[in-house]
Amino acid sequence: MALDGIGRGGAPVAPIRSVEVDARAATKTFQVPREGGAVGPTAGVAGPLPTPPSALERLRAGDIDRDGYLDLKVHEATAHLEGLRPEDLDAVRAVLRGQLESEPALMHLVSQAMGKD
Repeated sequence: MALDGIGRGGAPVAPIRSVEVDARAATKTFQVPREGGAVGPTAGVAGPLPTPPSALERLRAGDIDRDGYLDLKVHEATAHLEGLRPEDLDAVRAVLRGQLESEPALMHLVSQAMGKD
């Protein structure tokens, strides 16, 4: 009994040709050259990339002021809206910025983040 054409005595299958392999090439391991041309297991590994400082870290370090911090946070909060028309996105950012500046609880949190409270 044959399944899916197996064992039906169809056309003969071509024999597999043997391939000669250089024994030295077969045992050679893959290595990546280092910057100076040397080869080794840690070649090209410089360690983890530094992450840029967050808005809060920049605020605490004095790199930005309160207004700069609020601008960065508004931009961060609206980054997913980049598909909007520029004037619509600006309007959303202006409303959000106005709410941040007028909400006492939010301003208290910003003051705490700045270390002024």
